[in-house]
Amino acid sequence: MEQVVDGNQAAAYIAYAFSEAVSLFPITPSSKMSELIEVWSKQDKQNIFGNPVEPLVMDSEANVAGSLHGLLKAGVLSSTFTSSQGLLLMIPGLYKLTGELLPGVIHVAARSVSTAALNIQGDHSDVMAVRQTGAAMLSASSVQEAALFAAVAHLAAIRGRLPVIHFFDGFDTSHELRKIQLPDYSELAACIDQQAVRLFKNQSGSNFSPKLSGTAQGPELHFQQQEAANLFQLAMSKVVEDTIQQLNPLFGTNCSSVDYYGSSAATSVIVLMGSVSALAKEAVEECLNHDEQVGLLTVHLYRPFPKQLFLEKLPKSVQQIAVLDRTKEPGSSGEPLLLDVQRVISEADRSIEVIGGRYGLGGKKTTVNQLLAIFYELKKEHKKSEFTISINDDVTKLSLAPCAVERSKKTDLTSIEFLGVGSDGTLSSAKDFVQLIGAETSLDVKADFVYPATKSRGFTTARLFFSPQKIGGIDETEPVDYLVCHELSYLNDFNPLEKIKTKGTLLLNTSYRQENLTQHLSNQVKRTVAKKELTVYLIDANRIARSYQLGPKIAPLMTASLLEKGDFQGKSSYRKRIAKHSFMQDEDYCQAVFQAMDAVLETIDTLLVNPSWRTLSDDTINSVSPKRSKFQQEIIAPIQRRGGDELSTSDLLLNGMADGSIPLGGSSYLITSPAEEVPCWQAETCRQCNICSTFCPHGAIRPFVTCSENQGTYKGKQNLDYQVLINPEKCTGCGLCVEACTAKASGTLKMKSLSQIEWDAGKRLWEKSETANQNKQLVTDKLTIRESQFVEPVLKYSGACAGCGETPYVKLLTQLFGERLNIANATGCSSIWSASAPFSAFHLTEQQTGPIWSSSLFENNSAFGLGMEQGFKLRHKQAYRLLQEVATAENYSVTIRRMAEDLVALEGKNLAAVQQFAELIKNAKDERLQRLYQLKGSLVKQTQWLIGGDGWAYDIDFGGLDHLISCGADCNILILDNEGYANTGGQLSKGTPFGAKVKFASKGNRRPKKDFGFYAMQYGEVFVAQVSLFSHPSHTQKVLQAAEAYPGTSIVIAYSPCTMNNSSLSAVQSSKEAVKSGYWPLFTYCDGQMKLYSKAPKADLFADFLQKQPRFQHSEFTQAEVDKVFVVAKQRYFNYQLLKELGNRASGKEEMT
Repeated sequence: MEQVVDGNQAAAYIAYAFSEAVSLFPITPSSKMSELIEVWSKQDKQNIFGNPVEPLVMDSEANVAGSLHGLLKAGVLSSTFTSSQGLLLMIPGLYKLTGELLPGVIHVAARSVSTAALNIQGDHSDVMAVRQTGAAMLSASSVQEAALFAAVAHLAAIRGRLPVIHFFDGFDTSHELRKIQLPDYSELAACIDQQAVRLFKNQSGSNFSPKLSGTAQGPELHFQQQEAANLFQLAMSKVVEDTIQQLNPLFGTNCSSVDYYGSSAATSVIVLMGSVSALAKEAVEECLNHDEQVGLLTVHLYRPFPKQLFLEKLPKSVQQIAVLDRTKEPGSSGEPLLLDVQRVISEADRSIEVIGGRYGLGGKKTTVNQLLAIFYELKKEHKKSEFTISINDDVTKLSLAPCAVERSKKTDLTSIEFLGVGSDGTLSSAKDFVQLIGAETSLDVKADFVYPATKSRGFTTARLFFSPQKIGGIDETEPVDYLVCHELSYLNDFNPLEKIKTKGTLLLNTSYRQENLTQHLSNQVKRTVAKKELTVYLIDANRIARSYQLGPKIAPLMTASLLEKGDFQGKSSYRKRIAKHSFMQDEDYCQAVFQAMDAVLETIDTLLVNPSWRTLSDDTINSVSPKRSKFQQEIIAPIQRRGGDELSTSDLLLNGMADGSIPLGGSSYLITSPAEEVPCWQAETCRQCNICSTFCPHGAIRPFVTCSENQGTYKGKQNLDYQVLINPEKCTGCGLCVEACTAKASGTLKMKSLSQIEWDAGKRLWEKSETANQNKQLVTDKLTIRESQFVEPVLKYSGACAGCGETPYVKLLTQLFGERLNIANATGCSSIWSASAPFSAFHLTEQQTGPIWSSSLFENNSAFGLGMEQGFKLRHKQAYRLLQEVATAENYSVTIRRMAEDLVALEGKNLAAVQQFAELIKNAKDERLQRLYQLKGSLVKQTQWLIGGDGWAYDIDFGGLDHLISCGADCNILILDNEGYANTGGQLSKGTPFGAKVKFASKGNRRPKKDFGFYAMQYGEVFVAQVSLFSHPSHTQKVLQAAEAYPGTSIVIAYSPCTMNNSSLSAVQSSKEAVKSGYWPLFTYCDGQMKLYSKAPKADLFADFLQKQPRFQHSEFTQAEVDKVFVVAKQRYFNYQLLKELGNRASGKEEMT
């Protein structure tokens, strides 16, 4: 049967068929495979054995490997899914599976491994890091092959008695949509080797035939036992090839372990693995059209390497080979595939020159012209033995320049490109569109998607292709017929009209009409529209979405407009498809979307193009100010123009990025889609409480005081005027400030759409006030929540979602301790919205100081943070030892000694004093003072914070945190608890409450939420608190200060409402009701003394709170379930009361009751 699926779904469909159990843990971009398996299981979908698959959700990839090992030892056919670091955590387990001849299968959406920085895009650095484990390795280069080789992996694992790693390129294949052939399960069942299955089952543990495995061996046995397994490795190549040939007819494929494409008399051949194969075929075709004898070898079976078949497929005429690896192994004599090919050619005694190159690292896109450059390189007499493509390496000079070849464009291809805004529904709508065309026509379809790691409002693209012929490789230079642009500023900022065909169609979301619009278009855009004779449709999707209360989801309206104005089938079916999405589950919302779609079609306007636009000269848009730093001009500005691929290696080297680090403050220059509405402030009714500023997730609303010649309007100090300003450029329009306003009834803050004049004036006033304010007059050593907002936050303008429940906590942290803050951030939402290069959301203070921020890995942040704390403490001791020597040495001036004495007394908590002392000794000739100046940064008493989500703290790094707490180290831990794995899409964590319907728990979580705070309290000597900023801001501020002051380990668990929970409540409402109902009790615990700030849970309020959250609104969540969640909450509150009474009794305050 033909279906439109992506690579993840193709692999999951096959894995479900052949698996009896699966072990799961989410990681991008493989998570969808796990999610589908869990959903199908809960739907009682039958595998080929006639049973639903049993999903086993784990807390880390290391434990996934352990559970997979255990399942296989029990005789259960099992598989799992992972990427990147997740696969690396499975390495010890893979050795065990190989050594014990167990047929486990690991499906990998191959992704870059974190080195100097995290990268979620595809390359082969993860799979190449496990090639030594002895597992067989199969590479798929397309969505169709992902299905084929998934089946090959399972069948060959059973027959060959070896684990198999089946991998395909992350995002390039995992998220690419194609129409492919998928066999029925009945057809797949006929392919399985029942005798091999019985052998596997019989080898499993049984009390009737017991044996020991995993024993300890000495040298008298170990070597021989290792070599005894050679026969299985030697046989595996044939097992795999036979299986491929058996399955080809079912999948409509013609594959083998090694595929050759090109001339039978080829003299030059490229060897590679992965999705780039389709583009490489296009390059081969281009060469063949010019009578050049070239070819392409695509390797599918990488381990065991199919030496004989490789040589058989390689034409005898070949004189030179270029091997492409999608990984980098620093220090090696060559990358993995290159070394294998060189070995094979050498053993065969073939006189062939073999060179190697790297491509596609970290998701870097490859074009046909770049691949053609390799064939031209092979023709040279003096070739580069090592090269790269798709970048400009002007440092080590390894890169090949792309060929300037004008290739013929595809004439039978219809193409569409969506330019969307993160969180506006672009990806979902584009997928619906391509699946609609694929299902309702005979056309072949292809869709790929590109989006950043930032959480929302990022630049999102979707490219869709349709053809009556089979679609081959298409690179990003292919022009499009339709361009659907969701944001007007994109036209001026990125010039996307360069990619649209002559007489193409542009659908533009804009509130402007005709003459008003032309005033906001650059001359370049207008000239391109006229010269290319484009048809431009104007669609006011934002206004209509707002009038029907759809939030930011304008993509269904834009897609409906495309269906109306384009030559496409399936208009009526589109509504049925979008109704299936999670954000459409509410019937009222669903009907509102349909009504908005009808309304938008009635308002589509056509732009009248002035012929004089053809001759317009260029104008300058968004030029870079000379006042900006070198990094901002040379790194940030090109990326803002979507020109990051043009950056050279020297650009990064000269801007200090050889180690991946970036300077602070980049998010100030991040171009995002402006909010449709922003808050406007009325001074007359304002209470000057500053809560609006406290709650703002992006630091876009703040209080400012300025000098006044009169008494002034600020309540608390004369001669100061008070005002609340909004930065319209950075406001996301979430409305939390309006909702939180303590004078809300008086209309102090109201959401409003700004005219361009108002918008520009607001921006200028903000920029002026940032430098001209007198806020520091109001900053004292003992900050209240109100006063803290006069401190400029050094976390602002992050890439977080509108209305984010996490960022305000970290923003407040920077306002309390920003100059001394040292953060170890676990991978997750908080690391992505704060530090997506080059746009750091952390900024410098006016004194050019700021927090230190670092991130290691998801699974080791506690140890990483502990190491940082110990390391900085050691350096601080060394610096203070010198400082004390200076303070008591009589050979220094009185000024130097007194300042040194003062610094010792201040314990390094006054950064200004440290700076003043450093300036005093800056030019000293004395050796001790020179050393002290070099250690000036270590004179500061830094405050160490570990930050991460509940998935980090309660799951993958729980053991590490346990050890840190047991050490009693002076570390502060901030857990941003949003009750699930938000960063990977909202999967189940141990922070997910009982009954909540999330990914990996499609019928509701069956276990109660982990009470991490109660667990930590068992250590006694520890500070633990549970807070909710949006309901009790002053309490939260005091807790953070108390945690920082505590001379040991402190843990602050912060309620962080997230959009992944699809709550009808905002973060403010959710927090207030969570605390009031007893769902989220507030407490502090310090060295055995417990204080409760919340009352016991109330049944009616508790039930009402749950009913307002869609995650609890499902058929499985009955009244009995509600009662169970309430009982769990009451039990926890009782535990806290008991701890309080125990603490009181121990301190002699009162007897037990």
